[in-house]
Amino acid sequence: MKYDYLVVGAGIFGATFAQQAKEKGKSVLVIDRRSHMGGNVYTENRNGVTVHVYGCHIWHTDKKEVWDYVNRFVSFNNYRHKGMVNFKGRMLSFPINLLTMSQLWGVRTPEEARRKVEEEKVPCDNPKNMEEWCLSVIGRTLYETFIEGYSTKQWNKHPRELSASIVKRLPVRYTFNDDYFHDLTYQGIPIGGYTRMVENMLDGIKVEVGVDFEEVRGRWRDYADRLVFCGGIDQYFQYALGELEYRSLKWEHEELRGDVQGDAG
Repeated sequence: MKYDYLVVGAGIFGATFAQQAKEKGKSVLVIDRRSHMGGNVYTENRNGVTVHVYGCHIWHTDKKEVWDYVNRFVSFNNYRHKGMVNFKGRMLSFPINLLTMSQLWGVRTPEEARRKVEEEKVPCDNPKNMEEWCLSVIGRTLYETFIEGYSTKQWNKHPRELSASIVKRLPVRYTFNDDYFHDLTYQGIPIGGYTRMVENMLDGIKVEVGVDFEEVRGRWRDYADRLVFCGGIDQYFQYALGELEYRSLKWEHEELRGDVQGDAG
């Protein structure tokens, strides 16, 4: 059988495309080199705990149509993401908000906080990197507390070597609103895990796991008329320009009993 579409990757995008195509009467074959569906949002049950194997993912959107769509396949809990930062043993509210600035400087009002930030800013008319942008917008204390060390660890590069665009989405609020995301309307994590959601999305669609695209690259047109590739763009072009500078992550899982953090991690 020849399909209308070959979808490479059984993660969120691949599953969404496949489900929507099937709904419109198209035939779809989905392949994934991993041994399971779900891509990077893959979850599994371990001793009664839903584990996000490749790191935690939180669904959030301000679009009702998106929220209604995903709720067709799974129910969500009411989790809302709020963070805390442990900086040199001191717990600070995050993302940066009025409580954070009160903890750091003792300010109590938005006006006091804005005045303190203005004092801390390092003027720069044309910031060329993350460090220059942060220093010119939030000042040295907030930058050194929340951005410099974490970004260096995450990207394996100092912020002066990184683009400012990476950090511009981080909210800085002069209120006590400590919600991590801007879109506050719809937020949660699938009850039972993302794998259940993806499996329900791909119900009735042919899925083959453990199949690497490289194994069929030269003959994918034997399987389908069109290709939807959800892997890395550098992989698709066979690393013709080298590997993109994505920082690889190594996940180490440890099982602990009880609430050991007091906050989601």
